Parts: sequence; C-alpha cells; structure tokens
Amino acid sequence: EDAHMRRGYDAGAVDYVFKPFDPVMLRSKVAVFVELHEKTLEIQRKAIAEQALLAKALQAEKEKLEAERSLRSAEERQEAILGSLPVCFHARAAEPPFAARFVTKGVERLTGFPPERLTSDPRFGLSRVHPDDLPRVREALLAAKATGSYTCEFRWQCADGKYRIFLDQGILSKSADGRRPEILGTLLDVTERRELEDQLLQSQRLDAIGKLTGG
Repeated sequence: EDAHMRRGYDAGAVDYVFKPFDPVMLRSKVAVFVELHEKTLEIQRKAIAEQALLAKALQAEKEKLEAERSLRSAEERQEAILGSLPVCFHARAAEPPFAARFVTKGVERLTGFPPERLTSDPRFGLSRVHPDDLPRVREALLAAKATGSYTCEFRWQCADGKYRIFLDQGILSKSADGRRPEILGTLLDVTERRELEDQLLQSQRLDAIGKLTGG
C-alpha cells in the first residue's frame, strides 16, 4: 500500500519489488543496484587514493617549505657572520679587466661603496687602484692563471676620496661545468697595520740615529 511505501522510503528504501514479480524486471533491478554499488565502491577507492595523494603532496610541500626556511635561516646566519668579519669576500673574472661577479656586503664597510657598484661596472674595481700600484695588481692577477693563487697589496680610493691600503689574496677556481675560471679572494684593510709598522720603523730609525749620534 502507499502508506507502507512511504514508511519504507522514510526508513531509507530506494526501490521495491512487487509481487507477483517479473523475473526479467527483478534481474534488471538487481543489475542496476549492483552497478550502483560497484560505482560507489570505485568512487570511495578513488576518494581514498586522492586523499592519500593530497596528503603526500601536502607533506612534500611542508617539507619543501621547511627546507626553504632552514636554507634562508642558514643564509641569514652566514650573511651575518660574513658581515661581522673585517674582511670582504669576492669573486672576479680571471681575464682583464677582472670584473667583479660577486662581492659580500662587507665591502661597503671597507670602501663606502655598496656591492652593486662594483659588480655593475666591470672596470670600476681597477679604476680606483692607485696609478702607481695598478701595474703590480694587474701582474699579480694575471699570474694567478699560472700559479693558481695570488697575493697583492695596493692603495684603493674609497668613496670618501681617501686611499686605503688593501691586502688582496685569492685562488683560481676552475669550474667543472665548462664555464670560464674565476678568481675567488678576500679583501682586508691593512691601513692601520701598515701605519703602525711605519711608525715602528720610523721609531727604530730614530733610535738607531740617536745611538749613532751618541756614539
């Protein structure tokens, strides 16, 4: 009866078989519900698989973000350490004009110029070297290709127009990926050290002259 059918639908029924039933109709109904059940299971399996893939993707993204965060933190620590040192690290071309390719921020404390000023102009670095010291600097840098390393000391005109004495040391780095070799080095301000050495030498000379005069 209709009342029984409504109660059945309210209880969760989706279809009925009426008596007397037709075998063909029964098989058709069973086939439809079997197919619907199989599709439901397939949808559930796909949903589980998609959830697993999503979980893996989220985990991979999380690990990637953590790795990037760790890398940034390490770079910040490294930059802070390099910035606290009284030395500048640099990389330059091994061929004239020995263009600067990389310079740490410490160069601004040494020279008054930001790193971008030196890396943007290939000839800027050598253009500030004292004319009397320039030949010696060029010779030292050229010799690095033969010896694998170099050391030179020169006067360099800083942003305030004054000359500071820098000790430049480095090695020749041969790239394994086929790129042109470059020079990796450090720049250290030794102005005060040389002034103290000059004062000491002058004092020793005066002392020697005093002894000779006394003699």
